[in-house]
Amino acid sequence: MKKYLKALRLPITVLAGLLSVTAFRISVWNSDAYIVALLVVVISSAIMIHNDWRDKNHDIKKGKTLAIDHKKSFGTMLLILWLVSLIGTIGLWVINPWYGILSIIIIVLGLVYSETRQIPFLSIFLVSLTSALPILYAGLKNKRSVAMFFFSVLLILGREIVKDLEDYQYD
Repeated sequence: MKKYLKALRLPITVLAGLLSVTAFRISVWNSDAYIVALLVVVISSAIMIHNDWRDKNHDIKKGKTLAIDHKKSFGTMLLILWLVSLIGTIGLWVINPWYGILSIIIIVLGLVYSETRQIPFLSIFLVSLTSALPILYAGLKNKRSVAMFFFSVLLILGREIVKDLEDYQYD
């Protein structure tokens, strides 16, 4: 069980949720922030598990074998996370169409990322963009949230470049 919780990368996904709450706090507070943050955590987990599933054969070179060692359990967890993500996206769409649209964009970009790992710069740009998008749940009309979004894209892009340099011998 502990292995699967580790695969969810909860510290990172919870930070993504907190990023969306922070954006609501600095722009226009909305009680939907907590529901949005919960869905951001689920979608982020689904994207990360999906990426691990897609890269399971490649990740063996890095010593990461959880996905390949537990294919069936990993696949089941992935299916459940995507179902919850889709149901949550529909629910958010009902609350506010902007939330639904943004959730769909995040899901699509997260899925596309897994297919672009071999394309230099595109994959790290997609990670940066997708990771910062939860900020925009707070809206595009507020200058603070838009500035926070662009700053976050650049910050995450820098981190991704450093991580790619660490993994260059495997990628």
